[in-house]
Amino acid sequence: MYAVGHMAWGYIFGRLSGKGLKTKTITPLLFAVSTLPDVDLFLKPYGIVHRGPLHAPFTLLCFSLPFLMVYQRRALPYIVSVFQHILFGDFIIASSMLLWPFSSRFYGLRFRLGGSLDVTLELVGFVLSLWLLFRLGDARQVFSSEKWNVAMVFCGAVIFLSVFYGIGIPVPLVLVPLHFVFLVLAAVSGFWGLYGVIFRRNK
Repeated sequence: MYAVGHMAWGYIFGRLSGKGLKTKTITPLLFAVSTLPDVDLFLKPYGIVHRGPLHAPFTLLCFSLPFLMVYQRRALPYIVSVFQHILFGDFIIASSMLLWPFSSRFYGLRFRLGGSLDVTLELVGFVLSLWLLFRLGDARQVFSSEKWNVAMVFCGAVIFLSVFYGIGIPVPLVLVPLHFVFLVLAAVSGFWGLYGVIFRRNK
């Protein structure tokens, strides 16, 4: 999947799991953590393979355990948001080293990235995430000046680099408007987060 798909479904799965667990979630963090496995795109010069070890459940579980121990049930929605990246999006559309470090083989259904199924999933996720954002009242979080909204700067950077600099695989034209909407959303949210951090600190 592309950035929009990962963010949209990360928010959807994370938010709904939080609702099921009856625990509050921080919307900007759900969006941000959903893209974390793709930091390996920036580590290619260091020999890190995309959808390699950083896309392995073992690796993500190791990173998740400290948060589980400290925040317990409250951490679960964010862990769900991260894991959907590899077990939903990338498993259906591509493949990953799901059994690393026990195997370096790539596993997945390997539907084509940018193909009809991928575009459909991205569109459905985009529409559903925006609907939930306003239906559940999470838009208030996104457009507030809470410090967590700074995380949306990371989301905006990921979208900007993937669309305008071709980090990863170039985004299909049909998905560019979706990325633009999420880019604006991330920019506005990140701005308000930075505003809140700077001016609250100066008070």
